[in-house]
Amino acid sequence: MAENTEKQEFIDWDGERQSESKFERVIVPEENFDFVVKAVELIETKMFQGEGKQKRIKILLSIDDAAYPDLKGKELPHFISPIISKGSVNPKTGQIFSNSKLYDTLVELNIKDAAKVKIGNVTKEMFPQKITDFLVDAILGKKVRASTKISKRNTADAYSAVERIKKIY
Repeated sequence: MAENTEKQEFIDWDGERQSESKFERVIVPEENFDFVVKAVELIETKMFQGEGKQKRIKILLSIDDAAYPDLKGKELPHFISPIISKGSVNPKTGQIFSNSKLYDTLVELNIKDAAKVKIGNVTKEMFPQKITDFLVDAILGKKVRASTKISKRNTADAYSAVERIKKIY
């Protein structure tokens, strides 16, 4: 079983739950960087469209790249929906469906088979917590290579985030 990595949660005056970790807007170049995985947690976020909430895996990475000493310690988030799906093509319409981000991450880090063995067959309701626990064991504290992106470019709300985790060292 994974160590208890749950964050203490606080209630704000509007009644919304908040995680102990705060989101700080950071801008870094769109490059590949070496990072250390600082946190892996299952969170609930508001749906982009419509009402309700969705579960997402939040991976917090800290830049640890000798080529960028001035960026050392800057933390960037990486959000993944806890959904496993392999891409396919609809033979009738030709519509192409891509792999889920979680599937690609597990394959690129060469941990998909280990996740499959460790988690086994679980219900869809249990899967988000089980895959998060697996990722805590598999990548927390490890050095990884990842690419970054800038979201909301050219606005006051611009920030950098991890686009894709490419490998574990």
